[in-house]
Amino acid sequence: MHRQIDKFTDAHPIWRRSRERFEAPARRFAGVAVDVLYDHFLAAAWDRYSDQHLASFSEAVYAGVAQYEALFTPRLRRVFRAMREGDWLVAYADFEHVRWALERMSMRSIRLAGLRATIGQAAANLAALRQDFHEFFPQLADHAVVLRRSS
Repeated sequence: MHRQIDKFTDAHPIWRRSRERFEAPARRFAGVAVDVLYDHFLAAAWDRYSDQHLASFSEAVYAGVAQYEALFTPRLRRVFRAMREGDWLVAYADFEHVRWALERMSMRSIRLAGLRATIGQAAANLAALRQDFHEFFPQLADHAVVLRRSS
């Protein structure tokens, strides 16, 4: 299902419009930035899309993932523990956490260093990107329902 959602998202004109809001050289990394920003917009407007509180949802997700922690690599285990302790799912509601996440990702390797260029452009285009998200997400949710029914 995750692959099908990614395929739908990557081909969607609204998501592509969001990507196009970034100028070169940041556009090369805009897909990653848009994915992270869309996570931010969802967390920030969680109550608009779910009856369950974000904190409750996040606790349930961490508990579900923790069941498989014994299978994690040591690095993934460290990242998951930091994610859980810092409650990254809830923290994404704050743009400063998104800025921090993009900055950290840009330091992972020389190939990702260009992600840093997306941060300022994301901040400058935040309102338009937010509008894109709120136009896109209901369509994605409808698509997920169809995928769930067909599986």
